[in-house]
Amino acid sequence: MQSRFPIINYCHLTVKRAIQQTSRDITGSYLGLESRNGNKELRDEIAKRSLTWKNLTHSDELIITNGTTEAILCCLMAVTKPGDTVLVQDPCFHGIMQVLECLDLKVATVPSDPSTGISVEDVRDACKKLTVKALVIVSNFNNPDGASINSEKKKELAELANALHIPIIEDDIYGEVFFKGVRPDTIKAYDTHGRVMYCSSLTKTLIPGLRVGWCAAGQYANQVARIKSMHNHSTSSFDQRVVLKLLSSGTFERHLQKFRLELHKNLIRTITIIEQYFPEGTRITRPLGGLVIWIELPSHINTSEFQEIALEHNLCYAPGEIFSSKGDYQNYMRINYCNQWTNDIEKALIKLGALLSAHPQDL
Repeated sequence: MQSRFPIINYCHLTVKRAIQQTSRDITGSYLGLESRNGNKELRDEIAKRSLTWKNLTHSDELIITNGTTEAILCCLMAVTKPGDTVLVQDPCFHGIMQVLECLDLKVATVPSDPSTGISVEDVRDACKKLTVKALVIVSNFNNPDGASINSEKKKELAELANALHIPIIEDDIYGEVFFKGVRPDTIKAYDTHGRVMYCSSLTKTLIPGLRVGWCAAGQYANQVARIKSMHNHSTSSFDQRVVLKLLSSGTFERHLQKFRLELHKNLIRTITIIEQYFPEGTRITRPLGGLVIWIELPSHINTSEFQEIALEHNLCYAPGEIFSSKGDYQNYMRINYCNQWTNDIEKALIKLGALLSAHPQDL
């Protein structure tokens, strides 16, 4: 049982074929540097895909990055300086928290509800009370609580960004992993002034090892591209061309159809085991997409302290407090369900539940 994200992948052979085809280019052009914005054909392909989430992004607005984290980092550097305040949802993905810490930025939070996401009124109130320089929001299937914002709220947030002249950095890395209906839209879809900086990648949906992400940075595109260039000039030319083949051939879309189905099955399996074997009083989210489930345990269980016991049994999870700037969620944990389901994973979940159930209330 792992807390990282080695995702289910149904197209290993096609991925290998794309790698082989790219390496057979007799011109060797893949050995050179791409422009700082990234491969033009890849950006065109991503711009076409943006139609499915109603972004209508132009390829000239896109910057190819080394995954979503670098995209978010470059966006933050473009609109903030050390000491500035950035607003995030609570709980918040610990990777975003680490980027904010790295850039010496102050963190302000608004609460997120697993069913409805953040409140626009909470965001508006926070911006009135504080000098907020940017908002970082996971719009669809937030990690760790699985929360999504509905279309009406997304539109209101885009309008609020325009009214207050505050940029929104939208992390939509999980938007393609939905279980019902059609792909959810984005805040970027309602952006009329280029204040929404949309970030995503394929690292959570196709190939974790190919660090290819992107940012549609709106009016901040030149600053983001300049910062990206200062860091490492451009993302691997070879990796970009492999991803281009996978997108343009339809491989990615075919993979997604199977990936979503199997993930949904894994979610149901995980919920079933938690309900049967975890301690009485355990509460869980029931996300409509994404890769993780957020678990509230009885208050006497501190998941950071319990982790030592779990590791002795080769069990791993993410303790709740790493998703809080204030050390909250001490009796919460995050578990992912994106691995290929096996008997070992099932046994590990049952074992974790048994250990938690046996954990004494008074130590």
